[in-house]
Amino acid sequence: MAYAIDPVNAAPKTIFLGTDDKSERALVATTAPRPTHLPLVFLWSEWGPTEPQVINGNTAKIMYGEQTFNLRSKWANHATLYANLFMSHANTMVVKRLLPANIGPKATIRLSIDVLETEMDVFKREIDGSYSVDAAGAFIPTGDKVSGFQVKWVKEAIQPDPTGVSGVGTGTIGVGDQTDPVSGDSKRYPIIDLEVPHFGSLGNRYGLSMYAPTSRSANPINSKFMGTDGVYPFRISMFRKTSETTTAKLIETQSAAQFVEFSFKEGVINTMDDAEAYIGDVLLDSYRNMTPSDPLAAPTYGPFERMYVYQDNIEEMLTKFFTAEAAAAYADNNLFGLEVEANKHLFNFMSGVNSENVPYDTFRLADSLGTDGIRLTENTVMFASGATDGTVNDADFATLVGSEMEEIGDPNSMWNNTVELPMSFFYDSGFPLDIKRKCGHFISNLKNTVLVMSTHVAGEGALGADSENSRAISIRTALEAHPESIYFGTNACRAVIVGRHGKLINSAWKDYVGCNYELADKISAFAGASNGIWKASKLFDRTPTNYLTKMRDLNVTWTPVDVRNRDWAAGLMWPENIERRTPYFPATQTIYDDDTSTLNSLLMVMAVAECQTVGDRARMEYNGGNYSKADLKDRVETYIKENVKSRFCELFRIIPEVSFTAADEARGYSWTLTIKIYGNNMKTVQTLIIEAHRADELTNSTEGVLA
Repeated sequence: MAYAIDPVNAAPKTIFLGTDDKSERALVATTAPRPTHLPLVFLWSEWGPTEPQVINGNTAKIMYGEQTFNLRSKWANHATLYANLFMSHANTMVVKRLLPANIGPKATIRLSIDVLETEMDVFKREIDGSYSVDAAGAFIPTGDKVSGFQVKWVKEAIQPDPTGVSGVGTGTIGVGDQTDPVSGDSKRYPIIDLEVPHFGSLGNRYGLSMYAPTSRSANPINSKFMGTDGVYPFRISMFRKTSETTTAKLIETQSAAQFVEFSFKEGVINTMDDAEAYIGDVLLDSYRNMTPSDPLAAPTYGPFERMYVYQDNIEEMLTKFFTAEAAAAYADNNLFGLEVEANKHLFNFMSGVNSENVPYDTFRLADSLGTDGIRLTENTVMFASGATDGTVNDADFATLVGSEMEEIGDPNSMWNNTVELPMSFFYDSGFPLDIKRKCGHFISNLKNTVLVMSTHVAGEGALGADSENSRAISIRTALEAHPESIYFGTNACRAVIVGRHGKLINSAWKDYVGCNYELADKISAFAGASNGIWKASKLFDRTPTNYLTKMRDLNVTWTPVDVRNRDWAAGLMWPENIERRTPYFPATQTIYDDDTSTLNSLLMVMAVAECQTVGDRARMEYNGGNYSKADLKDRVETYIKENVKSRFCELFRIIPEVSFTAADEARGYSWTLTIKIYGNNMKTVQTLIIEAHRADELTNSTEGVLA
């Protein structure tokens, strides 16, 4: 083997060419598992982001608050029932929080320092630097005076502007509430603003302690930080109360630490850890993870999501404090004689003592805290405030859902980002008729989705069969305005309309619920596994898994033949009794208007919707590759087969075909993917004949059964 580097001459040597890696292999693309049933749910909630989130399991309660899912809370409505149902089956959901129009601002904290310039007594000290005290415990003046600062920390809520825009970062220096006969009124300097991540009064339960440790603290100060980096290392711990009356509990950082150590000096690096230490760089990110590694995991929001540091005010104050104290007579303040600008961040302006817990001469905390004053200690928790919940009701909720459905109809809407928002189902949990009509946008723009509608409207009493039929016709008519394919002339099919309603068994919810709740139960148990595989044991197109098990007291339990034919023609499906007190779904038809087509079956359109997703994913996988036609055909077809194999309980045979039309050939960059799905029609109609025969006509005595 010849190499590029040849010897110059024969002088003895080794020419080192390094290591040639022959062990590397091309990466194999893998697709993250995704359930077929991934419903979109709108909620009132006490907490949480307003951007849609992909969530599952306990994540929902962590993100949106425990009370959101409590059926006896003010947040609960008909949509909450379905969210709880999906969580009971460990389903992943896309959740969109809706906000009341009159909800208050987010909870906030503004921490300011109120500074009064004044003459103050110099006190006698012990050998360790602490102040001497008399028999009554009072400090003993030396008789000398020194120009200094009497300060207090102030905590308050941040008021939004008249238009409702957050006031974070808009604080200005103002007049304080301390006064001196010579120097006049104090000045109040905003130092830091903090805002919780979400709307709702629950934000008022988040708080923090901000403090300056010393060598005498239970967890002593990191003095090396001071020596190597020239800053005082302050600390912040975060807390949350589970209710208004409970004790605050510590919130650990993402790395399980009980506090964040930081400095107010911009750009400072903790040289011992080679880590950023400025509060603006480290605080918020210590508590949040907005990019979890699991593609179906929700982000973790910290207790506070927005912060503004009034750095100019900090620099001004520290310059004043350090200059005065460095010039003071007491040399053991650790600041004496140091250059101001280079060392001012060594000054502890939180508690007014140095790292050895020795008090300063020229900086003193005010005895009187007034209305908003606060001591910055490890055990003092400052809670955010100012947030309110607003008014929640079903009418406003429905209006907001209707607006979201209209937005889904916009091709440029965020809802069309199916990678980030991979929802595949939407359930009509009991919306008014005008909102039901708007739901067609969901299946119109999102070709990989299924609608499960209901004739039931939340808050109504029992409905008659005629009214259900009329509503079914109205809903179907609205949905048919969103055809499956204009190109092929295929009518709307990816929707079902479920009739009848009843009461839930053993539930805190006492109002009527549409029977699509039972269908939701069955679909979520059948097709909601995160691995994307349908569970054969939960297949609900046959007995007994098509029995209704969660509802009682249905409004209609028997449907005459004429009414049955009428309802079926209206695109309605419904439960009826198979036993005296056992309702079941005799069929799960879609709104498709051709009974001879397999598209009349819910299971078929579920597979169709999922194949839309798989087919689109195949395009993503092979976009941009310089493949031959044969290579691309093999890759795409293999990808489809691998991603549908054994997923659908062997109910279908799926054949992908990649072809190249004349237009594809001319363009050179396109191809045509056809996914053929072969399935059986639903069997719904039986012709029954009874024949009566004489026993002696039976030629085979073993035929049949002896009855």
